[in-house]
Amino acid sequence: MSSDRRKVERTTARARFFQPALLAVAIGVSTLAMAAGCSRGVDRAEAPGGPSSSARPTIAVTNAALEYFARRLAGDFARIEFPLPPDVDPAYWKPSDEGVRSLQAAELIVINGAGYEHWLDKVTLPRARIVDTSAGFRDQWIRLQGVIKHRHGPSGEHVHAGLAVGTWLDPDLAIRQAESLYRELVRRYGAHQRELDAHWKQLESDLRRWRHELDAVRRAHPKIELWASHPVYAYLAEWTGWHVESVHWEPHEMPDDASWAEFDRRRRAHPASIMLWEDQPMAPTRKGLDQRGVTVVVVRPCGNRPADGDWLSEMRANTKRLNEALHASPQPKSNGSAGTAPDGTAPASSQSVPKRTNSTAGR
Repeated sequence: MSSDRRKVERTTARARFFQPALLAVAIGVSTLAMAAGCSRGVDRAEAPGGPSSSARPTIAVTNAALEYFARRLAGDFARIEFPLPPDVDPAYWKPSDEGVRSLQAAELIVINGAGYEHWLDKVTLPRARIVDTSAGFRDQWIRLQGVIKHRHGPSGEHVHAGLAVGTWLDPDLAIRQAESLYRELVRRYGAHQRELDAHWKQLESDLRRWRHELDAVRRAHPKIELWASHPVYAYLAEWTGWHVESVHWEPHEMPDDASWAEFDRRRRAHPASIMLWEDQPMAPTRKGLDQRGVTVVVVRPCGNRPADGDWLSEMRANTKRLNEALHASPQPKSNGSAGTAPDGTAPASSQSVPKRTNSTAGR
């Protein structure tokens, strides 16, 4: 046999040997490609964080008023995240690592502003996603004059100063905060403008109905004097024109003897017989107020979610309780000498009279 013929036979045998193996490799590659294609299809449709889930943006908020506005405006097209425990006052919230991650993951971060989020400069958040709902009325922020001294149990005396909280207790400012959020949602999610417009129209109508109810109380009882257990009512006092003197008593704590003595001294200059409380005080506290002829009226600021109903229903319930109490016990008119004792000195431990940070033109 010639050498050429032997080379041809060896080549043919080698091809027959490798042919099954090559076929198996080809089939395997094809199968893997098909599996990968199917796997990618599942990711697109079902995997968390994929395009289908990101089509429903997350909006994070920092208090109950903003949560209410966001839910009313966004409807079903967005998920509203309120990352606070139910027993924490948002004004004193210190975000945990989990809370910070929740805010960072949101597509939009809606804040109250006006100094409310005191922690804002201590965490890293994407600034382009933050919506400050109070930025449009910076000239109407209220700065507390002096300091507020109070005690929290064994932790001793604390001092608070700076900007007042509770912008939403002024119904005009609450409407402006809601409108600020509405306009930002339209800007960012224009595809949903029709439903946003409809939701805003209804929300504004409901907010103005509450404003009308509170305005009726203000008109029936102009320029009166009241007490408050906490300096959270500055914006309500400014809007109503009422002279509200504040102590710093907590519903779950009994004032000590020194606090009662200071209260009695200040009442000589401010003889109001109604005190606003964030919630029902302890029985001994109520008894001490009853003995002094002071009526407790619960006006919940509602920084966190209310136990029942929603933020607006709580605002309207506050208005109703105020109206009933003022009709039952008319209060003295303010004489314009807010925050002074009989000897003309300022009270030693109180919230002094608040004032706007700048001009209040247009109010």
